[in-house]
Amino acid sequence: MPTIADVARLAGVSVSTVSYALSGKRPISAATRERVADAIRQLGFSPHAGAQALASNRTDVIGLVVPLRALETNSATVMEVVTGVITAARSHGDDVLVITEDDVAAVRRLAAGSRVDALVLMDVERHDPRLPLLEEVRQPAVLIGVPSDTHGLACVDLDFAAAGRLAVEHLAGHGHTSVALLGAPAAAIQRNANYAVRIIGGFRAEAVRSGVRHTVVPCEASYPGAAEAVAQAFDEVGASRRSSSTTRPRCRACSTRSPTEGSPCRVTCPCSPSAPAAWRSTLPSRCP
Repeated sequence: MPTIADVARLAGVSVSTVSYALSGKRPISAATRERVADAIRQLGFSPHAGAQALASNRTDVIGLVVPLRALETNSATVMEVVTGVITAARSHGDDVLVITEDDVAAVRRLAAGSRVDALVLMDVERHDPRLPLLEEVRQPAVLIGVPSDTHGLACVDLDFAAAGRLAVEHLAGHGHTSVALLGAPAAAIQRNANYAVRIIGGFRAEAVRSGVRHTVVPCEASYPGAAEAVAQAFDEVGASRRSSSTTRPRCRACSTRSPTEGSPCRVTCPCSPSAPAAWRSTLPSRCP
């Protein structure tokens, strides 16, 4: 295997000149740089990535944190985003190191030393425990997702609140008086995944503003799960229509069936104690 000394010998320059030509840390004449490049091509020399990283203080690698839980709930959408990150990185000459752990220690290990130049974090929660660490590490970071507090953070994402709002606005505008949202899987809602919370918030707010009956049903990422969610949505919308004539207990917020009168029907109900403040703002005035 050829070494940097072999390249220097063939190019007729010193080893340090070859090193400078590779790292770009010092100006090298065009003629000398071309001789070094020719020698590298002839010998098939491949610079050691670790050595280059030490010399240039760059790895040309981006760390992408994709929690396994995200792949388990919506792998197709997640992989589209991952592919986009990798494609964009390659267009800038960077590689991508993907890790699927979701704890703070995993992010700390990835950022330690000289493994990556920057971080991209996916599947961001409203109160994500990984975020305080970003103030400590040297690498810049971008979040694909929006936490509750975005101060000092670079975030990119779809406007899920607007998506929920516009969907209801469109349906209400066409005369529909009962709407249902097939939301994210229950696990994503329970852990306050930002996208799940935001689309439900936008949906509820516009439904209340438009005066339409509405319900939110968690939907698992499978055909049976979707079929069950659709059936439940029709059942709950129908229950809402019959609420004035039935004696069965109802949730105060969405009029769906509830274990006891006035109690929240499930985790997606704004009556739930764990519901985000934005959801509770959509409660009717008779609710606490």
